Amino acid sequence: MLNRRQRRVRVRIQDDKYLYPGFDDAVEPNQSGRGTDELHPEVGLSDPNVYIGNVRHHVLSITRSSRDVTLTACTFTYGSAIEESDGSFSAIVGEAFVPSPRIYPMRIGLRAPEEMQSTLPPQEGFSRAPFDNVFAGWKITSHQGGYLSTSRWPEYDRDRAACIAIAKGSPGSERIHPHVPSPPSDFPTLPANPGWPVKPGT
Repeated sequence: MLNRRQRRVRVRIQDDKYLYPGFDDAVEPNQSGRGTDELHPEVGLSDPNVYIGNVRHHVLSITRSSRDVTLTACTFTYGSAIEESDGSFSAIVGEAFVPSPRIYPMRIGLRAPEEMQSTLPPQEGFSRAPFDNVFAGWKITSHQGGYLSTSRWPEYDRDRAACIAIAKGSPGSERIHPHVPSPPSDFPTLPANPGWPVKPGT
């Protein structure tokens, strides 16, 4: 599973400097349509909350049709939390009445460049984000599901069931519950895995 170190877990960010280099060129403009209306995060919003822990992702499948690629993955939020007014932390896991909260499928649409560029070396290391543009001409054309998006696809329930099955037995998958105060030690912020290469000379 991919384990991405995130101190702030959110779509709405205060400044676009937190976006990966090349994001604006790689991500299609927002449009009115399922999966295409929230491709770009809102910026300039203030959020005083403190987030800790990790959101983890697991790739379920990658399918390709000509230049169009669809990636379906799982998002596990039970390892992340937000600070409450009393100093305790509450897991970011959704509502208690939702079956298996804290586990969400997501689907991302991509389009390959017309002429494929040379393969990049393995993108892993100790950095939390890439220092240079790694999109290599690829475009992100749609995004559905995950923790914040309500947009769904026909196989959503099937993919959600697969994510729930994968999560069973994972640390925290059944122990962490919505709106239950927990100590910060329940949400360690782990190193990026696989991470990104460190910028040369730093």
